[in-house]
Amino acid sequence: MTKLFCLLLVAVAFFGLAKAEEAEPEVYCPPIPPAPEGFNMSKIMGTWYEVMRDPQPRKIEKCVIQTIMTGEASSIRITTMGQDSENKTASETAYGFIRDFANPHVLSVQFANEMQEVPFTVVDMGPSHILIHSCVEMYGLWKMEEVSLYSRWPKMDLATGIKALGVLEAQLGIPSKAMRLVDQDKCRQQ
Repeated sequence: MTKLFCLLLVAVAFFGLAKAEEAEPEVYCPPIPPAPEGFNMSKIMGTWYEVMRDPQPRKIEKCVIQTIMTGEASSIRITTMGQDSENKTASETAYGFIRDFANPHVLSVQFANEMQEVPFTVVDMGPSHILIHSCVEMYGLWKMEEVSLYSRWPKMDLATGIKALGVLEAQLGIPSKAMRLVDQDKCRQQ
């Protein structure tokens, strides 16, 4: 009986250690990073080509081009065009607002058919790139997180991409291996 009890105790301890080593999925959004150095909302206006993204499925999957411009009533209009998963042309328009002037690099974005505003944070930017992070959590039960790296041109130089991925890892803890390249070469530019 003692041997059986000891064996059972060892099995429970081993199972507990194995369970403790399993990575629990992170269900909380990371803290908002500081604004990129020299951030100015006017610098993100214009046309951007998505060159890298996380694998999260989206309505517009391929050949994503975003046009960001000032909208009505101090809003920012974001028009996204591209192709859906069936290679059909797709587009959507959203409006962003700065809700917290202490964090002007965080937009609350409202999509046409969605009730909840979604935060879009400019994590890194330069003259030719912008790194956007969005994360929504629900009471620690789940989170939806998206990351996209955009370029002013359909291709991005390697050094800029490496720098942006380093910022992604350092500020948000998202490994660069979680990102995938978007091939804009196969896209017919709209």
